[in-house]
Amino acid sequence: MKNQLHIHQNGIKVKTVSIDPAVIEVKVEHTGGNPRVKIFDCDENEIATTSTVSTDCICIHIPDAKLWDTEHPDLYTCKVELTEQEIIKDTEEVKFGIRELKWSQKGFFVNNQETLLRGGCIHHDNGILGACAFEEAEWRKVRIMKEQGFNAIRSSHNPCSKAMLDACDALGMYMMDEAWDMWYRHKSKYDYAERFDENYKNDLQQMIEKDYNHPSVIMYSIGNEVSEPVEEKGAGLEKKIVELV
Repeated sequence: MKNQLHIHQNGIKVKTVSIDPAVIEVKVEHTGGNPRVKIFDCDENEIATTSTVSTDCICIHIPDAKLWDTEHPDLYTCKVELTEQEIIKDTEEVKFGIRELKWSQKGFFVNNQETLLRGGCIHHDNGILGACAFEEAEWRKVRIMKEQGFNAIRSSHNPCSKAMLDACDALGMYMMDEAWDMWYRHKSKYDYAERFDENYKNDLQQMIEKDYNHPSVIMYSIGNEVSEPVEEKGAGLEKKIVELV
């Protein structure tokens, strides 16, 4: 049970504003009260804090910041305390990385360093364990991929678990999170196409809000093996999905 004053689910969003100097923006979605933000490094040292503020969007300078990439997966923790008359009503923490992504005709750059993706595709299941996203099994998959020289993963064919993203963040693996392998055309009788029109907007929003603070997520796939864009209706839908993302 949450207090009447609380931070919304996925209500803390941390964005890198710049990397030199390192500045982050913290947005807090909540039901009332005033947020106070504390930032901790990977050794749990408090390196930045704000006083209780009435605004829901706060910019914070991170001194001597360690930037996140696949070779240096340095993570920070953002702790938000929601207060009312200096009494803490709710507390939430999220991990995040400080990194900047750029695309151009010259290639893909992470923190101004040209980066080549050595990627592989994985499915959601874990062999004989089945389709449950057990935390240890998700970390095992990422660890094996990393040991074999991969630096990027594409999830297929549905949004990956939070445990998978946590492993990618901590071990240093870029992620292309994939939404579906169908839109409104059926591949089997009772598949997602049955309810696509009524659910795709909310499902996309939930996926992106889940991914927001994970530095490992560098792009999204809005469909695998979808044939709908050959039609005018499908091409229009594709544009809507891209705009929504």
